[in-house]
Amino acid sequence: MRGRFVRWAAIGGRPLVVVVVVVAAAAACGLDTQGSPTFCETAEAGLDATVPSDAPGGDALTPETEPPADAPVGDAPSDAGPGVDAFTVCKTECEGKDAGVCEGGTCVIDCPYQKCPTKVTCPSGIGCKVTCGQQACGDGVDCSGATSCTIGCDTGSCLGAMKCAGTACALSCQSGACTGAIDCRAGQCDVFCYGSNNAATCGQGVTATARASNLRCFGGACKNVSCDGGNCNIDCEQGNACSGVVQAAGSRTNRIQCSQACGQAVRCAGKTCTVDCENTGTCLGTVESAATDTNHIDCRYGACGNGNDVRCSGADCSVRCTANGSCTGAVHSAATGSTAIDCSSGACQGDVTCDGGDCLVACQGTGTCTKRVESTGPGTSTIDCFNGACTQTVHCAGANCAATCVGGACTTGVCCDAGACSVTGDTKGCL
Repeated sequence: MRGRFVRWAAIGGRPLVVVVVVVAAAAACGLDTQGSPTFCETAEAGLDATVPSDAPGGDALTPETEPPADAPVGDAPSDAGPGVDAFTVCKTECEGKDAGVCEGGTCVIDCPYQKCPTKVTCPSGIGCKVTCGQQACGDGVDCSGATSCTIGCDTGSCLGAMKCAGTACALSCQSGACTGAIDCRAGQCDVFCYGSNNAATCGQGVTATARASNLRCFGGACKNVSCDGGNCNIDCEQGNACSGVVQAAGSRTNRIQCSQACGQAVRCAGKTCTVDCENTGTCLGTVESAATDTNHIDCRYGACGNGNDVRCSGADCSVRCTANGSCTGAVHSAATGSTAIDCSSGACQGDVTCDGGDCLVACQGTGTCTKRVESTGPGTSTIDCFNGACTQTVHCAGANCAATCVGGACTTGVCCDAGACSVTGDTKGCL
């Protein structure tokens, strides 16, 4: 997360596995997608490739969220019944249909330039790999019956709905591809959409319900993005990617990262949540985190700056707003455990309030926390204002309140009506 709060530990989920997989397509080699990796360059990584650490949003992988080493992919046993192996099923159900051939019990379907104009359907009960060249697979791909799916869609291909299931699904969509809705219901979902400023890429939204999901949208790709199941990892970066609602609600760890992206509401729930918004024009709608355990929201360098609220609830919350133009709406926490809100360098232009359990609010610098700053939870309240911050009402209540105003901060004084008050700076009566 590139930094820690002063005086309290950062709260947030661990990063998730990000796996991007595509199918090699010889017919597509050498094609350029306007600054994006070429289809073949991406495909050559193979089924077990991982995102390099220097890729946008490519955090380190963690063993906790990796698929089990013995998870079946490719030629998993078929459901054809006793005594029938995957290769036999493949020969019967795959070859001669949708340009399919069998490779070790996996159905491999190759649709070169402008081929396969109708929907491509993978056989049930065996693994399936589909390659769609430029402008191919005109009605999308249905891989919902296969035991595993690997689908690669080159520029302008896969124009219908995309469905996949099984133990694992890996889908890669280049510029203008995957224009229909994407629905992944596999054990592991890995979806990569690279728009090259083409909003039609994955333009009808991405939905994943999986034990672990990694959904990545770049260069204007993706509209609504939704993830639930177990662990959810969503990356939206560059060119107003993820222009619709983004939500992660996995039962375990959830992470949403937006940079010059996420044009509407960002919502996170589950057990733990980390929402990371960076740069002006990012997270333009309401940002909400409501995980049952820990929540961390980080708005930096002008993010969360469209006048909409940043809200946090659950057990524990930390919210950080850094640099002028960040968090221009209200910042509010209703966490029942502990809350830490940190505003600095001109951030937090709306009310900053906390009314759950224990609360610490820190405002640093001229033009920071320019409206009401209030902590009224039943626990301990701490409000620290430094160097010209906190120019309107500062109010604390609860069992105990400690307020500090230094360097011309708290120009209207501090109202304390807690059970016990300790105030450094001007103290004024509560109206």
